[in-house]
Amino acid sequence: EPAAVAVSILRSCPAHRVGLARALSVASDVSVHREDLAVALAVLHEALPLAGDVGEFEAQVRRRLGEVELRLGDFEAAEHTCLKAGSKVDQSHVEFARAWLCLGEAYAWRNLHRNAAKVMQKAAVALRQHFGEEHPETARGLVRLASYYGRSGSGRKAERMYERAIELLEKSLGPQSRFVAEATAKLADRLHASQQDDRAAPLYVKALQAARQSLGKDDPDVATRALELSHFEWCARGDTTAAERLAAEAVAIRTAALGKRHPATGRALAAWAERLQAAGDSAKALEALDRANDIIDEQVPELVGRGSDRQKRVNMSLVQGL
Repeated sequence: EPAAVAVSILRSCPAHRVGLARALSVASDVSVHREDLAVALAVLHEALPLAGDVGEFEAQVRRRLGEVELRLGDFEAAEHTCLKAGSKVDQSHVEFARAWLCLGEAYAWRNLHRNAAKVMQKAAVALRQHFGEEHPETARGLVRLASYYGRSGSGRKAERMYERAIELLEKSLGPQSRFVAEATAKLADRLHASQQDDRAAPLYVKALQAARQSLGKDDPDVATRALELSHFEWCARGDTTAAERLAAEAVAIRTAALGKRHPATGRALAAWAERLQAAGDSAKALEALDRANDIIDEQVPELVGRGSDRQKRVNMSLVQGL
């Protein structure tokens, strides 16, 4: 809300172009946290021409735009945007490293693994040189590099890197941090994918507890951690009661925090319907699924018909993720 107020005020002051761009950039972060990716994309496209030729800030806006494009699945656009972002600052600058991490992920999703490994390793070294070995930013860079190694088949290397990143994050931020929660959940996912469920189980629980402690019980990130644990309880342990309870918690959180018609609420409802069906409550499952489908039906016409041809293709990725 404060970011929205700042944007509203600065829009009435044409002289404060860069100030408006900065407010829009902050507003985009809020939209990403709320999983309003289409809104974040539009806000950053508005901010970009206002940023002018202020190298560091323009690089930051472009990098944030690349991150959103990456999450939307427009990997070619993310690659172009992050290359442009990196070109706006010196290679020793932190924004260069951040842009290169995003660029590496874009390469990886396009199966350009040699390019991906090269630029992400370069980014991780740059972060370490800029911040030091034990800084949270360095650790978060390790989390992204570990995620790449996990997807590219180097599972054990990814595990070690996640463990090192979590160690650094807990040391610098404390064990109850949203970044510790995120990294722990990613390590749990990696272990689950490699059939190490005995090691994964306590990590999923730890990630959810850390998110609750650091963000409060009603934050959208808590809902994400709850859904991850719900999926694990259902698929790995067959505990449909625990899985249903956690999915119901996620629905309640997203409904309160994001609204009952939000796409993320729809995804939580669809997951809850699966858990209800598995638990044998077919009537309640059908009701939840109907609510999820209503949200999807509401979102599709608006998303698919918006913007340029490229934007429509990006919007389709949103539809497919509903």
